Amino acid sequence: SNGESAPFVSVDVSVNGAPTITTPSVVRAPAGLVTPVPLMKVAETGNTTGEVFVVVLSDAYGLLSANFGGSPVIGSGTNHLTLSGSLDQVNAELASLTITGTVVGLEFITGGVGDGFGNASGQFRIPVVTEKTWTSTVASDPNNWNNAANWTTPGAPIAGQDIFIPGT
Repeated sequence: SNGESAPFVSVDVSVNGAPTITTPSVVRAPAGLVTPVPLMKVAETGNTTGEVFVVVLSDAYGLLSANFGGSPVIGSGTNHLTLSGSLDQVNAELASLTITGTVVGLEFITGGVGDGFGNASGQFRIPVVTEKTWTSTVASDPNNWNNAANWTTPGAPIAGQDIFIPGT
């Protein structure tokens, strides 16, 4: 230092909150059928212009898919999906999110969201109830509930198992 004082500089700093994600309370998914996952949306307080968001979704058994929202969707059609882009792009991808249940019973979609500043939401967990689906046609004996050929996933339903009958 040469004894002179440095000038004061004022810098405006805006602080964004951590991203949050809205999820459905439960998803009912007929086995083998593509089913929308509704009500998924990312939000964040503050100015998000130019900010990149990443949403990671996983499911042990179901196949997750989303459409391109202007940024890459990685893993569409698998059990691990990564969405990224601006807030609007990620929300467009989430609006197209679907699951195809591959086993009958209770499972979960899990995940979280992060932003370009290193802020992250907590982990979320969405229960998914995957149900056997009645697929009978006149040719496959529509009156025989015990005929395994009349159901998605092998075998007729057992007592206490959820089922889905299209058109009801």
